[in-house]
Amino acid sequence: MHAKWRLGLGAPWLVLGLACAGPPLREPEPPACAPESAGFPLAFELHAPDGSRAFLQGSMHFVRGEPPALHPRVEAGLRDAEVLVLEIDPDESQPEDIAHALVEMALLPDGTRLRDVVSADTWQRLEARAAQSNMDLASLEIFEPWVVAMTLIVGSITQVGFEAQAGTEQVALASSLDKLTLGLETPRDQLALFDSLSPQDQEEMLRGALEGDPNGVSHLDAIAKAWRCGDAAGVEAALQMETHANPGLAAFYDATIYGRNPGMAEGIADILRDESGVFVVVGAAHLVGSRGIPALLEQEGFRVEPMRKEPSRAGSR
Repeated sequence: MHAKWRLGLGAPWLVLGLACAGPPLREPEPPACAPESAGFPLAFELHAPDGSRAFLQGSMHFVRGEPPALHPRVEAGLRDAEVLVLEIDPDESQPEDIAHALVEMALLPDGTRLRDVVSADTWQRLEARAAQSNMDLASLEIFEPWVVAMTLIVGSITQVGFEAQAGTEQVALASSLDKLTLGLETPRDQLALFDSLSPQDQEEMLRGALEGDPNGVSHLDAIAKAWRCGDAAGVEAALQMETHANPGLAAFYDATIYGRNPGMAEGIADILRDESGVFVVVGAAHLVGSRGIPALLEQEGFRVEPMRKEPSRAGSR
């Protein structure tokens, strides 16, 4: 099977997609959210120092099962918004251009193969995984280790039924065809995050992908369930658990989450200074903890209001 270029819209990666044997599994109905949770996907209302406001919706770039309904106020905000802000502007995400950039950045020098830049043990583990998953390793061994690591990670995600086309960005775009779309980053920005990792960190990232959950990235289920309930603490706890369970992925998280948050927070603040009627969608992992975008915006004078469960109406029955 030949690998294909695949772009997960708004996701912090462009990878060689893996063809997986058999149909993806589907997620059963999600469990009921705890009474104290928001009961809707993680989101915030932003109040800028100048009085303007916007909605900041947390996203799962890959979703298993049907996308959940948004908080009613958030849904109204998306409907009324004039500007949709994503991690990457879809107009800048032409697959052929991004594929060219990936080859330009991540291709190993002529005559060098992946087995030449990783340890013998890592290469043997990768060969075993390729044989197990029917992966076309020959098409990947001309790339730096981070490309192969991302291929493994996304392959594991999609094999257990997570789908990019069901992601929150896709849902927002489907209802926003008449809106101005802006991006907080460019595809080259995101690719450069990985390309800037040291050879040692890239190999650790690859080993983390090889040694991670072989049954479908169970931590993503925990993140997804917390996100569906608007449980910011749950999302943060799931991220921390994954980092502890797979130390080799620490550089991956630093590059794809925490290292990007300051730039995205600054980009959101700049857009709100210039535009009105703004609706922002970014990955849920960027919205939690002291290094998350909401915390960074609060440091810049924004009032950040988590979206709560709608109060029940007395006598409505």
